Amino acid sequence: MSISIKCQGCGVQFEALRIIKRWCDECYRKRRKEQQGRYEHHGTDPCPRCGGAMVRRASLCRSCDNKDRAVRHLGENNPNWHQGRTRDKFGYVHVRVSATAKGTKAYRREHLVVWEAAHGPIPKGWLVHHLNGIKDDNRIENLVAMSRSQHHRNHHEPWEERIRALEQELRMRPAELDALIAQGPDALKAVLDSGSLSDDETQRVQRALSRMERTVEVSTEAPAEEPSVAVDSEPEPKAHTVRRSIPRLSTRKKG
Repeated sequence: MSISIKCQGCGVQFEALRIIKRWCDECYRKRRKEQQGRYEHHGTDPCPRCGGAMVRRASLCRSCDNKDRAVRHLGENNPNWHQGRTRDKFGYVHVRVSATAKGTKAYRREHLVVWEAAHGPIPKGWLVHHLNGIKDDNRIENLVAMSRSQHHRNHHEPWEERIRALEQELRMRPAELDALIAQGPDALKAVLDSGSLSDDETQRVQRALSRMERTVEVSTEAPAEEPSVAVDSEPEPKAHTVRRSIPRLSTRKKG
């Protein structure tokens, strides 16, 4: 059951469930906030930087703390720190090149940094292209600088040449493996110990080696003995058992 009470703060009638309530919800929140503010600022030292008011257990006032927050979270102090490396939506890797700059100004694309470290500044109007088309493969042998017009004309030429060379190498590899398998198990063991094969090639060589070992084991086994043929003989006569009938005793009483 609700009771109509007049608020002591604003004088507005409001409905309450308890008769001891004296403040409406809005006035109660304002009054509570003022009391908390008086408690937090009571008996505290001034800010050591600007002399403003501080809350309890604080080292700086709110305005000075907000200015220092951006500096405190730079570089390795940031919870989202990934060793100074990030990746954009286009797939390029960015590395941090400045410890004082903020935001995107502190980062630069890694392939540009790698090429400039090896060949010097990039000429004006030029760009660095990935030969194999993989944007995060920033090895120096995979990077080439060219003008923007040349990049638009011959964008796919180095890439296609690289792909053709890799395809030719992949076509030659199975023939080399077939010739290696024909040489025998010693050659296969030597190539496995060298570690120059890929995972698929290693599995293929291991399967061929296991087949060779099984073939050698079967060929070295001794021939099995021929089973002896049993000669038919006359069956021995079976012993006949004689059953004797035992008279059944009657349990019926006489008389």
